[in-house]
Amino acid sequence: MSTVLASLLGGFLIVQPATLQVSQPASCQPVIEAFSAKWRDAGFPAPSKPSAAQVYGAHGLVRSGPEVTLITRNLQRASIECERGHDQAAINLIMAADHVLDPDARFE
Repeated sequence: MSTVLASLLGGFLIVQPATLQVSQPASCQPVIEAFSAKWRDAGFPAPSKPSAAQVYGAHGLVRSGPEVTLITRNLQRASIECERGHDQAAINLIMAADHVLDPDARFE
């Protein structure tokens, strides 16, 4: 079924096909999904207090409460930016979060 836009102009009905906009997956989506998997694997719970000195994750990982909060918020913000089509902003947020999670590794 085709959608059309119609308007009345000077007594004449003008019918034009509606522009179909197909949403393409953003290039930031695979980056977010990969980092989300890495974050889940790290196994950090939400800090009991936002300023907790240490939060223990899986595999012997330890980060501060503010670091865990920053990573979580960056992941949330990256998802929003990606949905808005701001790919580079989303990727930058993920890269910053990854640096806090694993300062010695480079997220690819």
